[in-house]
Amino acid sequence: MATRSEWIRDEVRQRTGKTDIARFTEINRAYRKICLITKFNWLQVSSQSLLRFTQGRTEYPLDMSKMRRLERIWVLSTTNEEGWELMEEAKPQLFEDRVTEFRDNNGDDEEDEPQYYKLIGGPVATLTITPTPDATYSAKVDYLDFHELSIEEEPRLSPIYDDTIAELAAGYVLETSKDAADLALGQKYEQRAMSEFEDIVKDHAPNRTINIDRTQTRWMR
Repeated sequence: MATRSEWIRDEVRQRTGKTDIARFTEINRAYRKICLITKFNWLQVSSQSLLRFTQGRTEYPLDMSKMRRLERIWVLSTTNEEGWELMEEAKPQLFEDRVTEFRDNNGDDEEDEPQYYKLIGGPVATLTITPTPDATYSAKVDYLDFHELSIEEEPRLSPIYDDTIAELAAGYVLETSKDAADLALGQKYEQRAMSEFEDIVKDHAPNRTINIDRTQTRWMR
């Protein structure tokens, strides 16, 4: 039985007439476009294994190689009954001001629950936190995954989007053609795919597009 990704590729082959297509380049481009329109809600990941703060240490490596975008960093509070506390990112040029807030009169760093961080570099970035941890703290990292489709890797979007991805990908394949008929068909596919997506948004089918970017229309009575 074909995977969802194989089904999408077969649909692209059929719509373009290019039965030898083996790549997923245009399919992934279409996948990213749909994910972008939905603000990547389908690719949200929350991990508690990337970071762990230890007493007396302020710098940590953070592997961002598989992240499309870092969203938030949390620390598991030992004093707040609600548990996770959202850490605040400070711009590198202002981070030192935060550090000095937690120094005593002798210039020594005071230890407490971490509250602020700065991030420099990548794909393995250096995360610096303040104040200096006074104990071991669990940390949670929210990010958008860098997800690519392949024969083995299926979409994380709802299956109701598979046909739309195939339609849009077919348009992307044909837009590189030198044939006028192919170009016109490709534009038709792209326009129809985006129209289909709008229909999905308006449908009652479960989807996570409640915060989609759109300009509200004021209807005249």
